[in-house]
Amino acid sequence: VEFQVEDQPHFGFTNFSRHGVVFEGKRYPTGEHLFQAFKFIDYRPQIADHIRTFSDLPRIARMEAHKLQAEQRVDWKEVKIEKMELMLYLKFTQHEELIEELVSTGDAELIENSDTDSFWGDGPDGHGRNEFGKALERLRVYLQGG
Repeated sequence: VEFQVEDQPHFGFTNFSRHGVVFEGKRYPTGEHLFQAFKFIDYRPQIADHIRTFSDLPRIARMEAHKLQAEQRVDWKEVKIEKMELMLYLKFTQHEELIEELVSTGDAELIENSDTDSFWGDGPDGHGRNEFGKALERLRVYLQGG
């Protein structure tokens, strides 16, 4: 099951879907906002708040985090998969329709079809790590009681 494009099936799985996420009492406009804020939230909370509130657009949240990359937590590479899993858990458990959609995929492989990202997606050659898809598959197993 491939996903990535707005107005196509399973776009809700992506961080760019308009499903707000609440974390520690604060609402983030999208999963992407929370994921980007996780880079700063424990060490530079004012930057995390800036990312949360600067714009409702997820691509802007990503751009702001990238501009402030020098300020992000030093262990980000070690914790980014764990933080992605946490964001996905929060997003899906706060939106029942997403749980139903995810569980309805059965045991199908979930692939973030990205022509630019070989870590989170399948990359330009279709052979990327697809860590985002794998994180969704782990969440699906958990939600199915596995």
